[in-house]
Amino acid sequence: MSLKQLFQYFILHSIVFTMLVFITFNIHESGNMDIVLFGTFLYMPYVFMLSGLNLILIRLGLIKMTKRPLVFLTAFFMGIVLMTWLLVNGGQITIRYWKLTLTEFVILNTVIIGLNLLTLYRLTSKKTK
Repeated sequence: MSLKQLFQYFILHSIVFTMLVFITFNIHESGNMDIVLFGTFLYMPYVFMLSGLNLILIRLGLIKMTKRPLVFLTAFFMGIVLMTWLLVNGGQITIRYWKLTLTEFVILNTVIIGLNLLTLYRLTSKKTK
């Protein structure tokens, strides 16, 4: 994974996670755009940390696992980290003032795993240079 690819996937993951935060705030605040935009902007550092950690785990997985079928196990590394965080905190994840519900947690994990599978497919396909 080159630095250019890493940056491209970081931007893609950040955009997807930002859209998740935006949609969630829009649902919680019933469309009050002042609060939705402020909340989305407030949680941008957490989005960047999540994207960065996710790509670091993917990169470490690609270094350690080189065979194609095993590479796709790295898509679940971030899910394992989030599940551990959930279990250690007694079933409640709080990020700043936002308490994630179980539904939000499942949606977040599903999106992360799907995005990771897409990223790994693109990185390991024969068509990429």
